Amino acid sequence: MSRKKRTHLRGERGQAFADKIRGIPLDQILCVSLDVHKYFHVVIIHNALEEIVAPTFEIGIFQTGFERLCLAIDEAVVQTKAQVVLTGMEPSSHYFENLARHLHKRPQPVTYHLNILGECRSDWQSDLLLPLLFEKIPGNLGQ
Repeated sequence: MSRKKRTHLRGERGQAFADKIRGIPLDQILCVSLDVHKYFHVVIIHNALEEIVAPTFEIGIFQTGFERLCLAIDEAVVQTKAQVVLTGMEPSSHYFENLARHLHKRPQPVTYHLNILGECRSDWQSDLLLPLLFEKIPGNLGQ
């Protein structure tokens, strides 16, 4: 049994995440919460104090929906002077894939905070999401 000293309850990833947001005012941490569906996605943008920045709205699954989402995120960043943008989505089925891929390619850094380790239902979901999740937050996947 490994007796590696841990400094955070969630291991190295948790510590890296804590370091990323340490010292940043909670009203400058922007959270983009996405509920992914087959034909549309539901979005709400709020800060870490759970104050709503942009009320719930729906976006389509095509390019125009993604552009609307990007515009809403950009406006919220300017409005709140956000220093960190956390994007969360449930990786159910395969409907999240294009959205996750396009969000990852945005020029503005996006940190993915997905509770996926218990959610992934197949290897292909893990293969797509784990690199997105852990590219920006270093750490050992086994922790």
